[in-house]
Amino acid sequence: MASVSSVSSSGSSTQLDQLINAFYQQEQYKLDSIDSKISDLKSKQTFYNNLYSKLNSLVATLDKYGDFEYDSSSSTFTKTNTIDDLFKAKAVSSSKSDVLTATASSDAVPSNVSMFVERLASNDVLIAKQLTLNDTTTLASGDYNLSVNIDGKQKNITVNIDGTETNSAVLTEIVNALNDIDETNNEEKILNASYIKDTSTTGRLTITAAKTGEQNSITVNGDSQLLQTLGLDTITQSGSRTVATDTNAGFVKADSSELNSKMIINGMNIYRSSNAVDDVVPGVTLNLLKPQEANDQPAVITTQVNTNSVKDLINNLLTPLNDIVDLVNNNKEITRSESAMNTLKYNIRGLASTKIESVIDEESPKYLSDIGVTVDSNGKFSVTNSDTLEEFLKKDPQKVADLFTASDGIVAKINQMITNLQGDKGLIIQRKSSITNQIKTYDDKLKETQSRIDFQADALRKQYTSLLQTYYEAMGQYSSYSSFASSMSSSPMTASGYSSLLG
Repeated sequence: MASVSSVSSSGSSTQLDQLINAFYQQEQYKLDSIDSKISDLKSKQTFYNNLYSKLNSLVATLDKYGDFEYDSSSSTFTKTNTIDDLFKAKAVSSSKSDVLTATASSDAVPSNVSMFVERLASNDVLIAKQLTLNDTTTLASGDYNLSVNIDGKQKNITVNIDGTETNSAVLTEIVNALNDIDETNNEEKILNASYIKDTSTTGRLTITAAKTGEQNSITVNGDSQLLQTLGLDTITQSGSRTVATDTNAGFVKADSSELNSKMIINGMNIYRSSNAVDDVVPGVTLNLLKPQEANDQPAVITTQVNTNSVKDLINNLLTPLNDIVDLVNNNKEITRSESAMNTLKYNIRGLASTKIESVIDEESPKYLSDIGVTVDSNGKFSVTNSDTLEEFLKKDPQKVADLFTASDGIVAKINQMITNLQGDKGLIIQRKSSITNQIKTYDDKLKETQSRIDFQADALRKQYTSLLQTYYEAMGQYSSYSSFASSMSSSPMTASGYSSLLG
């Protein structure tokens, strides 16, 4: 009996599992339906998150052009003071970049300039006479003043001497005092002082102007004894510049005019105090690197409109628009039911045929297509004709700028186009919030449905178990009766036995 019961219990367990599994399968469509809705909502959520990111990239680009203010009745676009200059960008090149390089501002005039660099600007250098370092100074005990004048600025020092110092110690004290900068009073550094050992036993003081050119030439004054000790007395007394020798004081260059750079530009001698020259070719800064040999060919400096820079500027505005178009195109299943997204795509594409009404000059570009910008079948923009763009830039780059930065220009129209999408009350934030709420609602519904199915499955399990229990009890009684009946039929019943059975 136990073995039969055991077998029957095992079989009933399998049947119970099959019954419950069948029930779950029957109810699964309810869960799948909710899961499908959640999946669709999450796809939309991802779409709007990506759109929000791409819109922010577009807004960041638009902000570089100016400020856009909008209310229910009007809108105003105010461009930045420098944005138009970016459309006037110039490119400049040097045929001898080892001799000189150049940079150009938007004010540069397209041109070709011949330039020969004969001499670089240099720093004035004053060298004191040679002193034997270990000898005791000839200066008596006391305070000594020294003044260095450069371009109207003055460095005054006082050194205290006790008369027992070596020349080395005196030179060290002078150098330290000259190089000491009073930062609290915003003192400007006009020179660099050094103490150089020209031989193993001798040394000299050198004073170098901090800036190049004749206007930064050096003059010195001070106590006569100190000047005499340094060999500078003859220079200050005569007021002339003499070239330093191996032992006597003087300048590296006797003629201070030779401290200036010298260029021959289109046959004219040009002198400047610096090697960074920004006032010879309008809008161009020349950076002189090395002088040329007498028989070298001049360098050619070519200045022209920087079409590539303006093209990049335009593409940087069009790229975030194209990214939004790509996103909409790649999510047609989502955007098909989103009218605002279809409107956005339509408006972006419409920029190609949008006329800038404030541009009234007949020769000015009024459409993007006028400057070589086209839109393809997918609604994406690109500069496909650089030659057309360059022609307008050569004629008047301001006219190209106006197409974008006018009060009703392309930038203003893009701003208007996306106004309803931005901000906490904008469509994107509202859609994201709505989708998040819907996902939560369906998540709750999914959990509730799952709990209800689990409850029904548990009730079914209990009901089936109860039925089985009743069945097995009946089967047990039937088995006992069958055994008894069988035993009665297999042995004859006596009268006394029958009487006892009847009680």
